[in-house]
Amino acid sequence: TTNTKKGKSMSKFDYKIHGNDLQYVQFTLAAGQEAIAEQGAMMFVDQHVAMDAVLGDGSDSRFGVLGRFINALKRSFTGESMFSSLYTNDSDYPQSIAIAAPGPGEIVPINLDEQNGSIICQKGAYLAGQRGQRIQLALQKRVRVGLFGGEGFIMQKISGHGTVFIHASGTLKQVTLGPADTLKIDTGCLVGMSSNVRYDIK
Repeated sequence: TTNTKKGKSMSKFDYKIHGNDLQYVQFTLAAGQEAIAEQGAMMFVDQHVAMDAVLGDGSDSRFGVLGRFINALKRSFTGESMFSSLYTNDSDYPQSIAIAAPGPGEIVPINLDEQNGSIICQKGAYLAGQRGQRIQLALQKRVRVGLFGGEGFIMQKISGHGTVFIHASGTLKQVTLGPADTLKIDTGCLVGMSSNVRYDIK
């Protein structure tokens, strides 16, 4: 997965997840590479990593500053901050940054390119990722999903390219659904799913 900034090619994150119940993810930024994370999640950064705060998820909007503000406002309804932390490797050498989980649980890396460019996650699941990924409300056609799903059932849609890191409390279980399969699950226990999974409240 590559993107371009100032004419330089950006490669995938080289990362490693450390810890058991309280985890952090450490990844290496190539020269000129950027990463986005939730504010307050930074554990440490190498000397030549520049830090900045950006409105929303740092993605561009065709409506300029006003568009970024509206996107940031929508983003706040998904449990994320209106501002994100931007980390840039300003040197010609690899630099490391470490992002810590907000509490006990697991950090899960997801390659968006292997998920057709987007995933659906629980409110506040986003932890960090590559710049250009967008975090939005996952809107459902069925109104009762939002009305009767409970406060914790507000879902967020993460879209873009590259690797994104999400976090959820507790021990996680991965389930593969076939085309005709159905899984009944407590709304508070749903961490994330592929964007082609249809969900509803019963």
